[in-house]
Amino acid sequence: MAIQAISSIVAGFFLVFGSACATDYISLASSSVEDNQYEAAIEFLTEGASKGDPRCDYYLAVLMLSGEIEGERDSQAASVWLRTAVDAGIPDAQLDLGRLYESGDGVDRDLAKAAALYRKAADAGLPAGQAQLGALYAVGKGVEQDTAMATDLYRKAAKSGDPLGQAALGVASFHGIGVPKNLIDGYMWTKLAARQGNPEANLILRVIVAEMTPSGLKKARYMVSKYSAKSFKTVQYRTKAGIDVAADAPKRRRSSGGSGLTQ
Repeated sequence: MAIQAISSIVAGFFLVFGSACATDYISLASSSVEDNQYEAAIEFLTEGASKGDPRCDYYLAVLMLSGEIEGERDSQAASVWLRTAVDAGIPDAQLDLGRLYESGDGVDRDLAKAAALYRKAADAGLPAGQAQLGALYAVGKGVEQDTAMATDLYRKAAKSGDPLGQAALGVASFHGIGVPKNLIDGYMWTKLAARQGNPEANLILRVIVAEMTPSGLKKARYMVSKYSAKSFKTVQYRTKAGIDVAADAPKRRRSSGGSGLTQ
């Protein structure tokens, strides 16, 4: 993704949440990001963090993971800032630090810690946290394998519009993993994920459609249109180095990426 595009995403992220901080540090950092003055943004955020605002710690981590600082990611430094934000109970920080532990990016890989962090984010109602925790339960990484629990978490995330949750629930419904096999549900959830740009959903759809009857496919398409119209606004998201910044960020419905589906 072009540097200019990433800059606008990060700047927009700061603009949305800048007013939440007790000082003007976030606003100052936002202006700096808009001008591509990332070092200045770091100085403002570091000062805000030193004043005890953990949201500034989180935004520092976002910048560290964005790859905008001298063109490099610093996941190790980001993990330090994320821990402070996690201790303050910020769900997005719990999600992002969990991702670092799951992948071993900047920290020693620890699936149990990743699961614990995803659980905190999930319990706070963050759909992406629910989907990521579900992915661990599906394969038994960091937790004891429990496909029923995985599907329940996927369903919660899917109903909130999370594309990974939708795609994973579609796969579970298609194969009958943790739920009775249901091709219509499988198609519906996978199609909803595909509409949001989930990278695996279109491939899965072809497999599902190949097993459907014409009448079943017609009903499934009707269910997609009905669900889309009444349930949620499509979440457009972009991914940069493991950090997802949702376009509908004011709702705090962070979207997860395309990994973690079970077959």
